[in-house]
Amino acid sequence: MIGPRTTPIGLDIGARRIKAAQWTLSRAGARLTAAACIDRAAPGAPLSADEAASIRGVLERQGFVGRRVVASAPATRVLTSVLELPPKSSGAPLEHIARIELARANGVSPEGMEMAQWELPSGSRAVEGTHVFAIALRHADADAMLDALEAAGLHAEAIDMGLLGLARLAMRQNNPGQRAVTGLLDLGASGATIAVLHGGTLVYQRTLTDLGLEWLHARLVESMRIEPDVASYIVSRIGLATELTEEQRGWELLDDARSAIGDYADSIGAEMKASLSYASRRYAAAETESVLLAGGGAALPGIAARIEAAAESSVRSLSPGGGAGDGSANPQLACAAGLALWSDAASRQERIAA
Repeated sequence: MIGPRTTPIGLDIGARRIKAAQWTLSRAGARLTAAACIDRAAPGAPLSADEAASIRGVLERQGFVGRRVVASAPATRVLTSVLELPPKSSGAPLEHIARIELARANGVSPEGMEMAQWELPSGSRAVEGTHVFAIALRHADADAMLDALEAAGLHAEAIDMGLLGLARLAMRQNNPGQRAVTGLLDLGASGATIAVLHGGTLVYQRTLTDLGLEWLHARLVESMRIEPDVASYIVSRIGLATELTEEQRGWELLDDARSAIGDYADSIGAEMKASLSYASRRYAAAETESVLLAGGGAALPGIAARIEAAAESSVRSLSPGGGAGDGSANPQLACAAGLALWSDAASRQERIAA
């Protein structure tokens, strides 16, 4: 590295917000030098050329450098599977077999998707086959996003799996032991994604669509008849905070709403505990590191402590750190910050489409 350089702009395209982040890399280290959170024009819709153009305008005003971007693939469109393949010693074309098996499991053409895979660590039990984690994105989904970005004058260096962005940032900050198990928990509007890293390898992931923040909000509105704006305030500003004002303590239905938020956190914590337990047994992990919490739900008051109690593992927020004012401590930006580090990924296997 001769002098400081800027990374591509990481774009985490969520259901309700688009998060952007960019680093400057130098001999002194990495510094987050630009960050932004942008409300979606059409929540939950595919990225359009008009919205991409609007995003470009925001990026230019917020001090981002250049037009190179690494965007997250639509979470609901990413295809994933853990596959058992023949032993490597068999000489079988493992990547070709993996592509066929992943396509068959998802009802798509093997030639109609971009795929990446990596071998999973050996488990505690001896097995003859080769286990791989495979991810893919249909060409039609990738092309639609690439076309929208290109029409707005943004150059997409890659479309990446958002979860890999989180994993990349987590590994950069934590550097766990080779046998350590680390939990990743991304609380977003449309779902909660649970993942497990063994050392630096993603070995498990699942998305719980019935445990997104929108689901929690709907429960307060529909089941408890709380006004939508009030429900949003309770979830985002009060949550499970241990200290309430005298006025808040007198609010009707607040105890019931906080109880529902607690149940939500307990359910997520229980799922996280089960996932960590599975990975620890499967890979004979020497230790369990922290559960790293990211996404919009990470900022809910008191939720980390409640999840920690249910998961029986330490829970702490994952945020970029290293500059950009308050944005550097914002766990909503974790995925975007990890996506921006795509070009520094250790292996091409971490990339879906380039």
